[in-house]
Amino acid sequence: EALKQTVVGLYFSAHWCPPCRGFTPKLGQIYTELKKKNSAAFEIVFISSDRDASAFSDYYASMPGWLALPFAKRQAALELGKKFNVRGIPTLVLLNADGSVITTDGRGRILEDPTGSSWLKDFPAPAAPSAAEPSTVASVGDGTPGLVSVLGDAPLVGTDGKTQVTLADVAKGAELIGLYFSAHWCGPCRAFTPKLVAFVEELAAASFELPIIFGSSDRDEAAFQDYFGAMPWYAFPHGDARIEALKKRYKVSGIPWLVILDKNGNLVANEADTDVPNGVGAYKKWLSDAKASGISGAA
Repeated sequence: EALKQTVVGLYFSAHWCPPCRGFTPKLGQIYTELKKKNSAAFEIVFISSDRDASAFSDYYASMPGWLALPFAKRQAALELGKKFNVRGIPTLVLLNADGSVITTDGRGRILEDPTGSSWLKDFPAPAAPSAAEPSTVASVGDGTPGLVSVLGDAPLVGTDGKTQVTLADVAKGAELIGLYFSAHWCGPCRAFTPKLVAFVEELAAASFELPIIFGSSDRDEAAFQDYFGAMPWYAFPHGDARIEALKKRYKVSGIPWLVILDKNGNLVANEADTDVPNGVGAYKKWLSDAKASGISGAA
């Protein structure tokens, strides 16, 4: 009965996790303000990853009165984590009253919009990427109409952070394309981005091209531009509706997250950031998998 709200947040967290302890007070403040405005509009359920019942009780006591899954229901907590592909904590999953997923990156969304204006009531479904006109499709090259149907034909941001480029410019001649979901406020993202830059440079040195399009979860344009300045690739404009649509499509449950598509827009590797430490071997495997599946159109 208590969960018949407009939006429910499943909050995966634990006291032993420093980022969790840093985020919980911020979430609590936002929750309290939203409940003051409309007590029936929003509810949170704490899903604990604490190591024992005592730690759970101590941590839950610091929270501002939202609900919690009983600590004894460990199997249910594990099943929820698996259902929503929770890779790390803190993670906040936002659900509509009917159980449909608004976003699995609720942490970024709620910090970006603490008023809830974009997600709390009558949350609009992410806009589907627009289909390209036939003339635009033809300009991209063999196989790319499928890529346009996935990524849309709206302009992208060039490597200088200012110039508009087309998907045709980005994908020209490439067998594989990377979608990189990240944000400057995310510590693991800031640690991974230089590794991804080095990976792309390593591929180039081996005569392999991997264009990447950055999908930002940064909180404002200034943060996006500052972070994007450290990247040598392309980006969706900050706040572009395609970012959330693509995160939903590929079930992105945390950041950093790398998706690899073939030149036709088919999924080759999801959560591919875990492959990056394998260097050139990772790219060769992705390309081999695409060819073996007959999805890349390559001979």
